[in-house]
Amino acid sequence: MPVSIRLGLFAAFFFLLAPQLLHADVPTPRETAERFYGEVVNERNFDLLPEILGPHFKNHSDIPGGRENGAEGLGERLETLQKAFPDYRLTVQDMLVDGETVTTRVTLQGTHKGPLPGIRPTEKRVYTTGIEILRIREGRVAERWANYDLLWVLEQMGIEPLLQAPATRVGPDA
Repeated sequence: MPVSIRLGLFAAFFFLLAPQLLHADVPTPRETAERFYGEVVNERNFDLLPEILGPHFKNHSDIPGGRENGAEGLGERLETLQKAFPDYRLTVQDMLVDGETVTTRVTLQGTHKGPLPGIRPTEKRVYTTGIEILRIREGRVAERWANYDLLWVLEQMGIEPLLQAPATRVGPDA
């Protein structure tokens, strides 16, 4: 076989197959998300967060408590959840993957047995739904957005949040 054909075959292998082989051990976005929800959130293995989250992880969540970013910040939020609802369980109802983006529709349920900021344990079982979006880069979670119906959770706990602020007048004759 002439040298030019051998070089051509080598080049084809290198440019077409080598990138796939080099990244064969990088989990897919779906695998990363399933591991995050299964091993970290539900099995409460928070020590895996530095491995599963990217080095510059950003958390864009509406759930109060803890620092916003990094493995330590998300770990604090999950520990707060675990202390307040020790039997909590997150169930992924739907998971959609589009490139680096994983969108999940989830349910979260548990019994309020521990304190939350400003709220004593109520011993009530609560259930809520939410949407989470994870952006996965190189097999690790780079960003997370999470929105849950927290008002519904408070109502189930028997807490009536202030729904209407006192009226304030604005405008030229205020």
